[in-house]
Amino acid sequence: MNDNPPGPATDRFAWFPGQGVQRRGMGMRLLAKDPYVADLFKQASEALGFDLPALITDSTEEKLARTENAQPAIVASSAASYLAWARQSDKEDLPQWFAGHSIGALSAAIACGLLPFGQGVRLARRRGELMGSTPGQGGMLAVSVTTPEARERALEIASAHRLEVAAFNGPRQIVLSGPEDGLRQAVDTIGRCGTRLNVSHAFHSRMMQPAQKAWDQEIAATALDESVFAAGARPYLGCCSAIFAEDCEGVREDLRMALTKPVRWDAVIQEASHCTSGYIFGDGRILARMWRDRPRHLRIAVINDGHEEVL
Repeated sequence: MNDNPPGPATDRFAWFPGQGVQRRGMGMRLLAKDPYVADLFKQASEALGFDLPALITDSTEEKLARTENAQPAIVASSAASYLAWARQSDKEDLPQWFAGHSIGALSAAIACGLLPFGQGVRLARRRGELMGSTPGQGGMLAVSVTTPEARERALEIASAHRLEVAAFNGPRQIVLSGPEDGLRQAVDTIGRCGTRLNVSHAFHSRMMQPAQKAWDQEIAATALDESVFAAGARPYLGCCSAIFAEDCEGVREDLRMALTKPVRWDAVIQEASHCTSGYIFGDGRILARMWRDRPRHLRIAVINDGHEEVL
């Protein structure tokens, strides 16, 4: 953490994780003890046309990691964690803005009231299906960049091997995405600073372009609640647009961008640095590690499956 003193901001934020945090049984402890959460998962199952808790509980880790399964499971469990916590919290403790990493953007949209729970989870399933159906072999590579020079070098290597930046995860990490041959060459060059991610495709890159039209149609057909923006409120921070949406069209544009454009988590972290407290709903370990040098004054709590841990 750094020692920058707090500013005048009193904002509270809520973050939601992206793909990679899925695990068998996620959210099921909370479901078992909270009838409200059980009803949320019932709504999701009805929207999906199959039993989502059964998928989460009975699948192998390999099956749950498939994009079309992981994305609705992550959105459902993290958004349910937020909604269950929020209904028992005082109004003055609720977050003032929301952001999610990649698929976590749909969790954020549910949490700030833009999307009904079942509809948001169904949209996550459809997103996963479209992304998983794109042709071609590709993957992703996380690269540690501890200095500006290392960051510039990683970008040069990406360009040389036909890779794209899929995510700016903060001051210490970027993620590259692209074809397998380019990734192998990049790993040979980068060495121990690069870690292959356990994903099936080159997400957040031009290799997702074949799915873009169908995804745009899904977003266009999705009704969002415009009342969320009443009285000038701007609760949704886009993870790809890197700006606070001023209306529903701004949210749709961010969701559309997410297939082929990079996640700008560095911009989300910058905005959060002006706040005094924040929450991560769902498995927050990865998001917390992305911001190890956060200001000392900033209190972050991870709320996952009914358990709260202050970092």
